[in-house]
Amino acid sequence: MMLISLVSVFYYVRIIKLVYFEPKKATLFDERFQTSFETTYLNLDCTIIAFIMSLLILAFFNPTIFLLLGQYIVLGLFGF
Repeated sequence: MMLISLVSVFYYVRIIKLVYFEPKKATLFDERFQTSFETTYLNLDCTIIAFIMSLLILAFFNPTIFLLLGQYIVLGLFGF
């Protein structure tokens, strides 16, 4: 069982290395580095992911804020 796990880990690490870390051959002369994903909105994506992760961490350690917010929303919907 251990041998099968080692072979599968080697296979998946090799695939990830090929997909993300192997450089592609540049077709234009002014390109020094190419990635396999679009980098135009990378800063915005990282900002959104960091904001959502911080909300999840806050919700994990202090769920009272979200419980009160949900209570106020429900009471507002039903007109109390």
